[in-house]
Amino acid sequence: MVAGATLEDAAALLMERNLIIGDIYYECNDDLPENIVIRTEPDAFALVPPNTPVALWVSTGACPCCQGFDLFNWANLFLGVLLTVGLLIASIAFGVGDKVSIITDLDKE
Repeated sequence: MVAGATLEDAAALLMERNLIIGDIYYECNDDLPENIVIRTEPDAFALVPPNTPVALWVSTGACPCCQGFDLFNWANLFLGVLLTVGLLIASIAFGVGDKVSIITDLDKE
């Protein structure tokens, strides 16, 4: 199988099977290290004639958007407390007033 192999090993495997390396796309992948084939098109189990180009998606390593994210840090804790205090103040300011009970109002009739 080509997926999971290094780009160099994948190229050798494709050449052994009389297939051509097609387009190579690079994308980040949090599960696979750099230079590992993520997937192919057509996929590994497709029956294709010789000299068919096979596109490869190759990992560039971990995605930079997800590195270093810490859910429990001081900034997030501060924002959570600030939101809680704001909701508490809003509920006190706008939520207290004359409450009407439907059951007691019906009983008065």
